[in-house]
Formats: sequence, C-alpha cells, structure tokens
Amino acid sequence: MILETHQIRRSYQVKKIVFFILLCAAASPLALLHSEEVSRSKNFRLSQQTAAPGLTLPPAAAQVNGTVISTELLWNTLLAKAGSAVLNNLVDEALIEQAAGKKFGSKSAQAKIDKEIDAKIADLKKQFPDEKVFQEQLRSAGVRPEDLRRQIRMQIYRERLLKGKAKVSKEKVTKFFNENKQRFAAPPNEPVLTPEIQKSIESYLLQSKLEQEYAKLIKDLRDKAKIQIFLNN
Repeated sequence: MILETHQIRRSYQVKKIVFFILLCAAASPLALLHSEEVSRSKNFRLSQQTAAPGLTLPPAAAQVNGTVISTELLWNTLLAKAGSAVLNNLVDEALIEQAAGKKFGSKSAQAKIDKEIDAKIADLKKQFPDEKVFQEQLRSAGVRPEDLRRQIRMQIYRERLLKGKAKVSKEKVTKFFNENKQRFAAPPNEPVLTPEIQKSIESYLLQSKLEQEYAKLIKDLRDKAKIQIFLNN
C-alpha cells in the first residue's frame, strides 16, 4: 500500500532529523556566509583543518583488549565519512534561515512562528505518557530542547518558503493510481480508488513535488550566496 510506503518514508525522515540534531548539537560554525565575500558554491575552497572549539573529549574513545581507539581517530573517521554531508546541511540551513529572515523576520511574524513551535511541541508531547518520559527520550537521543525548537523552526521556514509551489491535481492522482493499480490490491481483487487511497497518493505526490521544489530553492540560494568552506576532508 502507498499509505504504508509513505508512513515508512515519514518515519525515516523523523529518524534522519533526530540524527541530524544529534550531530549538530556538537557542531561548530565551520562555514561563514558573507555578502561581501565572493566565492560561488561551485568553487568551494577548502583550507585549514579545523576542530570543534570548546569541545572537550577524552583522549581515548574506547579500549579493546588493551588496544586503544583514540578519540582523534574516531573524530577523523566521522569527519571523513559524514563531515561533508553534515556541513552541506548546515550551509543549507543557514541559507534557509537567511531567506526566511528576509520574509518572516519581523517581531510579529516571529511571535506567530514561536506559537506554532509551541503547538507542535505540545502535540509531540501527547505521544508520550508524561513530560518526564518526553524529556528522557530527548536526552537519550542527545537532543536538547533548544535543538528541537530550532529544527521545528527550520521546518516551518521551509514550509513557508515553499508554500504554494507544490500542488497535486485530481488528474495526477488518478493517473498515478491507474499506472500503479498493482500496489493497491492483489489479484484477483480489482483495486478501487477510495478516499483513503486518494489521500495517500496525494500526500505521496505532494511530498515528491516539495522535495523537487526544495532542491530548486537550495540551488537558487547557493548560486546567489557567497560561501567559504574552511574544512579539509
């Protein structure tokens, strides 16, 4: 069922956001975006190797039968495998935040967004038995309350910047259904486009369209930005 596929995809997105928050919690400002400096995104310049300032870590990350796995080795391995991807996400976040600031930077607009964040967190808390369990889950995931608020704020920014740019017509929903009937019923049953299936298809197509529009938005923002990267792989 397309509904199950969409739910799995949504669950993956939630896990990815939590993982991203965990990484960003200890991240330092590695990228600087200045309108006065000229450096196109396609000409990223890598320079001096940087570590996270202010981050105090033990010299050994683990010990296996007397063999020490150093924190430096752990850090360098993480950096090599995920550093560029995480840094690019942080750059994208900075660009989104700047674009949103130009459109929704007024005190009244930010006050409305703050209320929306409060409402979303309140809805999230309803999924847990009580406040204590909710906070414990955040701590176990390495997510601070301010990190959660920031990620929700960024999601709101994305939604508002993309508002009206993605629409799905009934014709497209029907076409998708007709071309993928085998997904909705096993032979010999004849699939029927029920309201539930229609809603699931619409949600799936809308998400796909939003991802395309988001990619276009990021590309446009990067092309116009002056970006410098100070991190070696």
